Amino acid sequence: MPREIRSFRRLTVSAMLIILVTIPIVAQTPDPPIARSTARVEYVEGDVRIDGRPAAFGQRVSFGALIQTAEDGYVDVVFEEGNILRIDPDSVVRLSLGRRIRRVSLRSGQLAAVAEGLRRDSTERRLILETPNTVAGVRGTLFFARVESAESTYVCTCYGELEMEGPGFDAFSVQSDHHAARRFTRRGDGTIDVVEAALLYHDDDDMNALAAKVDITVDWGNYGGYSDGSPGSY
Repeated sequence: MPREIRSFRRLTVSAMLIILVTIPIVAQTPDPPIARSTARVEYVEGDVRIDGRPAAFGQRVSFGALIQTAEDGYVDVVFEEGNILRIDPDSVVRLSLGRRIRRVSLRSGQLAAVAEGLRRDSTERRLILETPNTVAGVRGTLFFARVESAESTYVCTCYGELEMEGPGFDAFSVQSDHHAARRFTRRGDGTIDVVEAALLYHDDDDMNALAAKVDITVDWGNYGGYSDGSPGSY
């Protein structure tokens, strides 16, 4: 066989091997992340840690970040337009805030939120608030939540509407134009008692001050008709 033909065959086999090795590598390239964070620190005071490191004003909060505040720690986090969270002292919160996924997991302590910017979201996606005893769907609402103990969670629909659900109780919604709080208490058999609760831990001034940071004025008493199907309906 002529030397030129043998050389061509060796080159062809080598090229095919390169292609066969390269194809699996390309196919296994990981997909891009499903969500990029839209959150950043607007205000920080005292000892606040984000993923174990001290928080700083203006820093981006990565998707899925764990925020921990000490006894003297406060932090405000803004995301997208017109949405802000305040995490109070002695709290632990996991934030997953992106364009496609918006989730706030309150593990301990308390937080307040102004999510009026979600009203302008034409995609109909919403924010999900997770606590040890309930899950709340949020779309254009001011709310407050506190983990009182391992068995008890307090959630206030300060202004707007929350859709409540979770294992141990029937799903319902609360619509309010001036604070409608519920307490979720887990029994030993896993069921959850849901009762109307008084206004605790926060007030109008707290929520007005938070709303002002994203240029929102709360029109207390003028949200609309009530459609609350929960215990203690208004």
